[in-house]
Amino acid sequence: MASGPLNPKAHFYRRPLPMKCISFCSPEGKAIFKEALDDGFMENYFALAAQFRTQDEPAFCALSTLVMVLNALEVDPGKVWKGPWRWYHENMLDCCVPIDIIAKSGLTFDQFSCLAICNTLTVNAVRVNDEASEEQFRKEVKRVSLIADEVIVASYSRQALGQTGSGHFSPIGGYHPGRDLVLIMDVARFKYPPHWVSLSLLFEAMKLIDQDTGKPRGYMRLLKSRTLPTILFRLNSFLCVTGFPSTRFIKFSNDWNLVLSTSVDSQVSSKVLEICISQLLKLLNTEKMKMIITLIDVIKMSSISDEHREAIQQTVVALEELPIFQTVKRCVPDKVTNDGESVEKTEPAIRLQDWHYISMLLLIWPYNKAKDSYGRTMEEMVKDQLEKSKSELLQNEARLIQQQMISVLDYAVIYSHCPCQEKVSRLASQESLPQIAT
Repeated sequence: MASGPLNPKAHFYRRPLPMKCISFCSPEGKAIFKEALDDGFMENYFALAAQFRTQDEPAFCALSTLVMVLNALEVDPGKVWKGPWRWYHENMLDCCVPIDIIAKSGLTFDQFSCLAICNTLTVNAVRVNDEASEEQFRKEVKRVSLIADEVIVASYSRQALGQTGSGHFSPIGGYHPGRDLVLIMDVARFKYPPHWVSLSLLFEAMKLIDQDTGKPRGYMRLLKSRTLPTILFRLNSFLCVTGFPSTRFIKFSNDWNLVLSTSVDSQVSSKVLEICISQLLKLLNTEKMKMIITLIDVIKMSSISDEHREAIQQTVVALEELPIFQTVKRCVPDKVTNDGESVEKTEPAIRLQDWHYISMLLLIWPYNKAKDSYGRTMEEMVKDQLEKSKSELLQNEARLIQQQMISVLDYAVIYSHCPCQEKVSRLASQESLPQIAT
């Protein structure tokens, strides 16, 4: 029996493209494609087309765009998707912001950048503010369209293109120099097909202010990094609660940076590490050690390869050999923090303790570089110990997580001074930190 008619107010089958846009599949769109292809400006199209996705959720445009880019650039996630296959899927992009929050409110420009860095892409992000140049954007689009190993992602307002909706992310799949058109490979294919638009119009669409951040949108040039993904540690997605930076995290980072900006007294210069650990414990103890897990998490140990387990073991051993770890171990009471995860295949299993999390936090924090400050001393100490460790795995782990932390801290600064601060404060009472097994 046929089903009844759909409610026209609640359901839609696609949207007609406005006159400002030219459908990729139309006769005109095909002709533009052929001309751009003949001129050599469609080189990055084919890798993207091979991985073209339709976003699974209405707010997943950023995630689906990033998955397209990661798979098009052949980035190995280093972890299993399904069966024996390592492959990127939206539900694997779980750092920076929790997936369930992204499904409700999407991602901002800075969150997208953080997530791209978290997954080992090199990111060159440009906000289209008053200082941004349309001609520079055109040069970037032309250059990237001539090669196959970089992708430009645009974060723009649909309204400027005459489309319904507001903010959106999509990759640029090519350029027609004669007509100055870019190909938008729209991941919301249930709504609009891929289409050609004027580069100048897209530039204006990126200028419009994102109401959630109070800042204009922009574009990012993404390319595959030579670094490996993180082996064991990562930033916990609970750094952002209900889509905003955790107010507890912001308070912690402000208090911790205040400690690090203090000048070192010559009489205690040999005790800098012990003093920093003591002050860090005071800040962490306000949450009964929950804050440390909210900052640093570990990957899930199910379905990883034997090679990955071996790399994890090597990373943990290298960490435990650092003088920083030995000092933390001496200063911090013996207590297993995460007794549910084994990081070694054979017995006896290695179980991470507070020592591991605190040591990793000390290794990855972006320190204050003021002369003669605790932060400057700690930065030099960390750099020296990582270089002497000779462990490329641990060095890579610390470098990547520090990049992620820098992105999160920059994002926190934005939200501390943006019009949505009132919303952040209102949501603070709703924050809940993950429960830790004790």
